[in-house]
Amino acid sequence: MRARIGRLGVFALGSAALGAGYLGLGGSQSYAGILAATAITGISMGMTTPNLSASLLAIAPPSLRGRLSGALIASIFAGQFLSPFISQPLIRSWGYATTFSGAGALLVAVGVACYWRRSLVAARGQPREDTA
Repeated sequence: MRARIGRLGVFALGSAALGAGYLGLGGSQSYAGILAATAITGISMGMTTPNLSASLLAIAPPSLRGRLSGALIASIFAGQFLSPFISQPLIRSWGYATTFSGAGALLVAVGVACYWRRSLVAARGQPREDTA
């Protein structure tokens, strides 16, 4: 997929799909809806996470790859650790539906921004270095 749509394309699609999954979680009224939204979220994370690592390694100089890979993994674990401290006050204030819907809308906006940036690079005729 990355060879076809490029690094930014994968980020655009993954972020938009993750946002769609979160919007689904925010609006779902049934177990089946939650299951479908969770599946979309999982697929999008499975698409985005390896792209993040591969993109970092593709653009990093060889002398920094080990440190940057470690920093990436540390930041992912730190985000997982800190997530409840950030999300729980929002959920307490706004409820699950609004919190998930807001996060979903933000992620869809990130996906649109990545797509727009990818289109801008293509329109300028810049070489696509994002397929490595």
